[in-house]
Amino acid sequence: MLLFLSAIFPLAMRSQEDIHQQFSHVLQLEQKGQYEQAIRILESLIETNSPTSVEAGRAWTLLGAVYEAEGHYQQSRNAYEKALHLLEGDTQHLLQYANALDSFASLDSITQNADTANKLWKKALEIYKQLGDHRAVAKEYTFLAGIDFQRKQVGSAKKHLKQAITEAALMNNLSEDDSVFLSDTQAWLASMEGNSKTELAAYQHSLELRKHHGEDAPLTGWSYLFVGNAYANNKECPQAMTNIRQGIQILNRTVGQQNPQYLAGEIYYSKILDRCGMHEEATHLQVQARQSMTDLFQQQCVKCTVSVASLR
Repeated sequence: MLLFLSAIFPLAMRSQEDIHQQFSHVLQLEQKGQYEQAIRILESLIETNSPTSVEAGRAWTLLGAVYEAEGHYQQSRNAYEKALHLLEGDTQHLLQYANALDSFASLDSITQNADTANKLWKKALEIYKQLGDHRAVAKEYTFLAGIDFQRKQVGSAKKHLKQAITEAALMNNLSEDDSVFLSDTQAWLASMEGNSKTELAAYQHSLELRKHHGEDAPLTGWSYLFVGNAYANNKECPQAMTNIRQGIQILNRTVGQQNPQYLAGEIYYSKILDRCGMHEEATHLQVQARQSMTDLFQQQCVKCTVSVASLR
């Protein structure tokens, strides 16, 4: 019996390690915009795991996130609903349940269900607080700030951003991604407070950190867009245009022009063109991008509209 158990346990541990490695690989693929490959891995994990297992719940959550990144919102919603069905009431895996709530809230925010998104994020926030997860708590506060910003509740948005920074300071052993998150949050708060020089410096710091993962990643593209916007806030339009165009090129290479992230980037670009005096070009680009966005969501998203601000 001892020999049998000693043989079985290492196999079980290797199996668990393999699943976690595959989840990590999926996250890397998503960050690079390689969505189809990520979907194939997750579908395989769902098929090979017990349909009631926590691994299946996590796989459905990640699958929803990948579909969301592609702009396949109905498929994303179906995946999140399956994840919540598996994980709700599982007191042994509260973290995975909170992650599913968090991801579902992101989808609701994008599809302009702000009230539902707000409730889901607050529910996830309470779980993360209960678990003492400062990293997750900090991020929930930034999401709530985004809802405040959509509602033009600037005071509340600032409060949530300050709470996020306070929580981030309590994190141990900050990873590079944590440092990017903190820098982006500080930049966003500086922008809302009208401190354009601090905003620019913070976004530049985030960009340099993201470059460590390579230029060709959607988040790197968005970092260039944020830096470009910060330059525009400092009335430095040539530098703004250089960074914005670099960001758009990266989004084009990584996710393609039929992806909502790319179209949201073009709308973001058009607003900076307008601020820099290129009004005709800005209007043309914005009209074209919004029409493409409408066409895309008529195909991919039944009976929903999309908040461009939430796609950032």
